[in-house]
Amino acid sequence: MQRDIVFFVRGIPKDRLVQNPGVFFMAPIVQPLHSQIYEGAANIPILQKFFGKTIGVVAVDFRNDFEDERTAVYQAWRRLLGICDGLNLIVDAFQPDVCQVIKLREANAPGAKLMRYVAETWIHFHRDGSDSPKKWTASRDALFNRLCTFFDLVASGSPKYKTELGYQIAISAKMFRCGSESKSFGVEFLCKFSALEGLVCGPIQSEKHKILKERLGLLFHGSGSAVAADISRLWMLRCEASHQAKAFYDEDMPDSKVPQCEIVALERFFTGVLVFALDHLEDVQKISSLWSRVGSYTLPEYARMERPADMQKLAMLNFLEPTPWQWQDAGALIDATHEAVRANNE
Repeated sequence: MQRDIVFFVRGIPKDRLVQNPGVFFMAPIVQPLHSQIYEGAANIPILQKFFGKTIGVVAVDFRNDFEDERTAVYQAWRRLLGICDGLNLIVDAFQPDVCQVIKLREANAPGAKLMRYVAETWIHFHRDGSDSPKKWTASRDALFNRLCTFFDLVASGSPKYKTELGYQIAISAKMFRCGSESKSFGVEFLCKFSALEGLVCGPIQSEKHKILKERLGLLFHGSGSAVAADISRLWMLRCEASHQAKAFYDEDMPDSKVPQCEIVALERFFTGVLVFALDHLEDVQKISSLWSRVGSYTLPEYARMERPADMQKLAMLNFLEPTPWQWQDAGALIDATHEAVRANNE
């Protein structure tokens, strides 16, 4: 079925709009249409907030033909990101902001559906009646109490924390947080692996795979998981992600990787290593000295706890949610714009 999928984007300069007649167009939304959309979106908070800012929204329409609606939106999204990849090379400080509400028109319909689309997000759930949430919250409470030392490290400015280990704890935690803030699973994976690698290997430049397996194997001994196998899998993903840019899942790309499936394991390993480092921060200055003590150390249960099987954190791709709202006269506007694009290119 032919569909028009329209994204609303901020951050694309008017002199950098691109188009392909009959396939896609970019068109600035000017007055009075901008105000009309804002006023008409009174019951759509996400859309009204997006259009409540200053003028500068660009409508990006992709016309494609796929049997499945979700596939059609996904393919349009891939192409939008690809165009943004190119624009990033020529537009200074390019940070496109894409509205989560999209417009979807089927065939030659006079109107269009408004739908919510999120390309990558996390979802959490637990089974009703399970005691896992209580156990998990208890472990997070214990971790919070242990982080008092970390908060002192980053906020007090005390000279006692100005050591190789202290600096690495702070910068690894920052990298971990930047990964969590990223809207990309691939970037999140790379940031969180880097955070872990920094605390485990420090300034060492060679044989990091071996060191990661040895040191984490000792730290998480008896944890019930196959640490060496986990690290080897994570390491292979990390190498392809960092050396070949294979950090982003794309179902149309051969040998595409799925790094988001490994992020939960990274989070567990980092939590354990951070607690181990904090427990020795007062007595150790160098990362090599820290790991010389791993053989005589027992990681607290809350720091090694795996996320319960019935309380999962799952990566969701291409979340498409219907809304009750319609854009009644969208079809004529879309067709007119496509025709104008075609005429300008003849």
